[in-house]
Amino acid sequence: QDDTHDELAKMLLTLFFAGYDTSSVLLSMVMWSVAKDPRIQQECAKEAHDASSTKTSSKNERSLHEDASQWESRLAYCRAVILETLRLHPPAPSNSRVFNKDVELDGYTIPRRTRVCLPIIAIHTDERN
Repeated sequence: QDDTHDELAKMLLTLFFAGYDTSSVLLSMVMWSVAKDPRIQQECAKEAHDASSTKTSSKNERSLHEDASQWESRLAYCRAVILETLRLHPPAPSNSRVFNKDVELDGYTIPRRTRVCLPIIAIHTDERN
């Protein structure tokens, strides 16, 4: 029964950090990135203002106040800023996994129970990627 309690505690911590903590870190880093570059600030503000305007460019186009499903296409620059922030400042800069079976990789055998570190920030910022 202690194992069940420990597993539940691990799952709850994972949900908390995967959902809440990563979102707050992302928002903080986006705000920091935007704040330090006036050009990005202006472009994001203009795009958000244009997208949220009640006036639209065509009769068939509805404002984001009426149809929020269009935010991704109407806020392309803001979305790009968020994605670039995630690339440069991932909320989880590394992760690790333990293999549950032997794995063959490029002629090497990685034995079962080997812990492998995934350096996410290194992968995101490596110029070869």
